[in-house]
Amino acid sequence: MRNPLYKRLPRELRQELGKYVVLFLFMVLMIGLICGYMVADGSMVRAYNESFDKYEVENGHFSLATREDDNILLMSGVDLQDADLGLEEMVPMMFGMLFNETDDSLVRKAEAKGVEVEPMFYKDKTSGSGLAEGDSIRVYKDRTHLNRIAMFEGRKPEADDEILVDRLYAENRGLEIGQEIDVDGRMFTICGTCAFSDYSALFKTNTEMMFDANHFTVAVVTDAAWDAMDDNGLRHCYAWRNIDQTLDDDAQRDLSDEIRDELAPSGRLTDIVARPDNNALMFTGDDMSSDMVMMQTLLYIVMVIMAFVFAISARSTIEREALAIGTLRASGFTRGELLWHYITLPILVTLVAALIGNILGYTCMKGIIVQAYYHSYSLPPYVTVWNGMAFLKTTVIPMIIIVLVNLLVIAKALRHPPLQFLRKELRSGRSRKALRLPRHWRFPVRFRARVILQNRSAYLTMLLGISLSAVLLLFGIMMKPLLANFREVVLDSKIAEYQYILKFPVSVDNETAEKYAICTLENERDESIGVYGFERGSAYFGAELPEGDEVYVSSSYMEKYRLKEGQELVLHDPFEDDEYRFIVKQSYEYPSTLCIFLSLDRFNEVMGNKPAYFTGYLSDEPLDGEINRKLIASTITERDLMLTADQLESSMGVIFSLFGIFAVLLYVLILYLLARIAIERNAYSISMVKILGYSDGEIGMLYNRATGVVVVLSLVFATGFAGIAINWIYFAMMQRFTGWLPLYIPVWCYAAVGAIGLACYGLVSRILLGQIRRIPMAEALKGVE
Repeated sequence: MRNPLYKRLPRELRQELGKYVVLFLFMVLMIGLICGYMVADGSMVRAYNESFDKYEVENGHFSLATREDDNILLMSGVDLQDADLGLEEMVPMMFGMLFNETDDSLVRKAEAKGVEVEPMFYKDKTSGSGLAEGDSIRVYKDRTHLNRIAMFEGRKPEADDEILVDRLYAENRGLEIGQEIDVDGRMFTICGTCAFSDYSALFKTNTEMMFDANHFTVAVVTDAAWDAMDDNGLRHCYAWRNIDQTLDDDAQRDLSDEIRDELAPSGRLTDIVARPDNNALMFTGDDMSSDMVMMQTLLYIVMVIMAFVFAISARSTIEREALAIGTLRASGFTRGELLWHYITLPILVTLVAALIGNILGYTCMKGIIVQAYYHSYSLPPYVTVWNGMAFLKTTVIPMIIIVLVNLLVIAKALRHPPLQFLRKELRSGRSRKALRLPRHWRFPVRFRARVILQNRSAYLTMLLGISLSAVLLLFGIMMKPLLANFREVVLDSKIAEYQYILKFPVSVDNETAEKYAICTLENERDESIGVYGFERGSAYFGAELPEGDEVYVSSSYMEKYRLKEGQELVLHDPFEDDEYRFIVKQSYEYPSTLCIFLSLDRFNEVMGNKPAYFTGYLSDEPLDGEINRKLIASTITERDLMLTADQLESSMGVIFSLFGIFAVLLYVLILYLLARIAIERNAYSISMVKILGYSDGEIGMLYNRATGVVVVLSLVFATGFAGIAINWIYFAMMQRFTGWLPLYIPVWCYAAVGAIGLACYGLVSRILLGQIRRIPMAEALKGVE
């Protein structure tokens, strides 16, 4: 026989339609967003992982010094007998050692380690006038075997005045097929857009803190056009692919070390990077995986909150229908049958929401997430694939959460015997007696206190929901001020207007120019650490340089690794087995780079250089007119220091905005549903005070102010909690990045979290006033026994 309680379900749904519609829509959007995220992420990750074999992506690459690096010394007019520069011995050594082994011989040595090697020569050029003026363009010939290119639009270059550029860079710079771009003074027509399989994240160098898809791109021209370009910026780079593709990350690093040890004695090895350590290749996959963990965690936290909202609502209904339940129990209905009845609607609503959310996820939501990924990374084309884990994690697991929480709460509410339901004695023995409140409190104050005490479970859930919303909202609004602060402190703490890094030492006449030296070591996590050596009494370094093993440590390095004054730092050479030990003197405000600072004479002593050795100049004036540009390896200016902030704002802005919007929706939902439950549970009391002559507005002030007190207290707690949580989350998140962005949350962000929460409650209280108006005075008569 069909359970007659089923007939009550449509009526209960109609009576609670507003509540269930809100819950339903929120879960549809939430599940749809996460499902879309997982489908997009799964499809993109699959395309990304398959690209390693599909496009035969390298397992590593190395770079060799070129003969041009020596020739520029002769072209620059440097006095090779200048003993002060240390060139008297250095240059003959270079001519004697650098080219006693050719590229081919070194390549054969590498291939003997079980790899296939292919040249990936490139030329770093600068764009001239036009839309992309001043941008860095890394120009390649077309790849024939390794690191092949994935086409998006157009075609590869056929004429010598055509160029194929990265799709993401073209999107960011507003470049389209058919437009012209100036590359080192020569005009090229864009013939297509593509994704380079070895540049899924556009890192110019592996030591940069953040990729730059706004001012750096990789491009392809014809062989003839490439050969016609001058050799300024030429790099002899070679990619290798392991014959054995089953090697894990550690084994790949070991193989890279073997190749390094084989090539290093030639003196020509300038760089070597194994695939697991290549940010241009691996940053994208690591970032997508970590994003998915975060989104899944968010879904489950929200579903637990939703489950408690369902459960508290069901328990409120049970208390309201106590007489009916007592009668049904006395008539022979079991607790199990009643339990199943009260859990049916939450299950049905969640199930339908999950199914529709999955449909939404596979359609429009997936497209939004894909667009966000393509706006951050230079990924190959993808095909949407069925994601069984997405269905499991966005439908099955949420259903389990809803069922378990509701089973526990509703089963506890139904544990009383029939007689207690008939008497409406649903409180435990200890809580049956009302808490005595101070007599000197005015009636409205005591009334509101009773409302809060009677609905404490709902208000505790409200506190949880508000706390989660506050974390999300603070996360959503902190990014712009954080990046603005980063720009400001970087500019305030910059060492000089221009930092020139030279390929070889050369003298200049500019009196404001100051010599310095820089090299790169690695710490215990194999993260690159810059080592700066400045002249004593430097006009650019704002502190007295230490003696002995003590060094100043950049503020970013201190914060990321939580270093203490007096702590020992152990750094090592990435190409040799040499270790270097330093003692932290104190922090130096320099947030743009992980680095240490010491005197130039101490730098040369530690590194085993000539006493007069240096690698560049610091200057507040441009030195391009005094130094042959072929001698300049790179120039760091204000624009270079701003790249990290600009790229983060470009790639992460949409995601952070979504967090803010979602947080506001969660605020409104939690406040509305739980405040509404409080009103429903007190319908008898509201009806009674209406009979006593209180107006709807006065009753609204009694109940809404009670909830308002809880909201204000919750916001105070949640705002502080959000600050602590963000601090922990941000630290964990930044461990994945090369470098560090100092955490900065201005006071107005905390104030905004509270103000938005109060504004949401103001909106909700006006909506709930209508709920109060709909409670009739006859409700009080139903409780008369």
